[in-house]
Amino acid sequence: MGGGYDDSDMLDLVYDAAVEPALWTSVIERLAELTGGGGGVMVDQNQENGLGAAIVVGADPSVLTPYFGYYASRNVLLNVADPRAFMRCWTPRILTDEDWLPKDELLRSEYYNDYLRPIDVHAVLMIRLAARGINAVNINIGRPKRSGRFAADDIARAERLHPHLIRAYHLGRKLDAARQVDASAVELLDRSPYGLIILNEDGAVHHANRIAEDLIVRGDGLTVVGGRLCSSSAEATRRLQALISAAASADPERRSGGSMPLRTPTRRLPLSVMVAPARSRRLAVFQGGPSVMVCVTDPEAGVSLPEQRLRELFDLTAAETRVALALLEGRGPREAAAKLGLSFYTVRCHLARIFDKTGTNRQAELVRLMMSAIGAWVE
Repeated sequence: MGGGYDDSDMLDLVYDAAVEPALWTSVIERLAELTGGGGGVMVDQNQENGLGAAIVVGADPSVLTPYFGYYASRNVLLNVADPRAFMRCWTPRILTDEDWLPKDELLRSEYYNDYLRPIDVHAVLMIRLAARGINAVNINIGRPKRSGRFAADDIARAERLHPHLIRAYHLGRKLDAARQVDASAVELLDRSPYGLIILNEDGAVHHANRIAEDLIVRGDGLTVVGGRLCSSSAEATRRLQALISAAASADPERRSGGSMPLRTPTRRLPLSVMVAPARSRRLAVFQGGPSVMVCVTDPEAGVSLPEQRLRELFDLTAAETRVALALLEGRGPREAAAKLGLSFYTVRCHLARIFDKTGTNRQAELVRLMMSAIGAWVE
């Protein structure tokens, strides 16, 4: 990640929001400041009917009532001819209203004249975070007419933060179920279905929940040596410690989260390890002020079918997984389309997203990766 941030606390704030959802309001406020916006909204919205939920900053929350009650269905920055096809090709990116449609088309619309203009929004910066079925989660920053369009520098600031915003959102989703039933930080961690480990600012283990502790005790990919979290191989330990060091760094330009697979000789599928800064008041119950959270997902826990394994390991949708398995069986994209009853262009769209999620570029490379992960289960 190149460049610095205008606010050295911004990354801390973003990752704090993963643990304390109320802090997303502050994240939106700071994003608006950093990009020259007048306010913003974080919205989880059904792309088919426009319904959803949102957090508003810089405007009266009552503006959501007419939006979801009427204007969502007339939102020219949302409406597409085929929402389900759109979501199948959806990718996390940043774009402005002018990337989406010509400015004069927006200015002629009912949505702009009767909804955006009265709340002093002339330009919109759309920061995509996640796709959940037919729903998309965005942070949208609005800018008044007097401030002009979003400049390249404004967009670049948002782009530097974008991967951290995505990672914090997904980490928050993983913690959400436990958060809803627990007020205690310790209980929140222990009730999570994921292995969660809290490290202090020096990288030493301060707390591990039951799942993480079990993995450590079994030596199943993770161990603790001299109070430090390690792996069973020197190379994996080096990569893990580098992620932890970056997440705990006092340098705001270096502090970041990251993820890695953790393979061992005894496991058919690697553990998925996510490392993130976690300087949160919610976790201040741990002595020494924890600074790093490690989240471990075990794709073998309760998983038996290749389709389920691919979805867990690479975060594929059901449709993407079916395409991936067809390719794994030796079919080309056109053969996969015929087998699945899809158009060739739909399969090509799915394949582009599969490449993006797996970090591959060619079908042969993708097949080798999948074979190494689940080859033993392919019939």
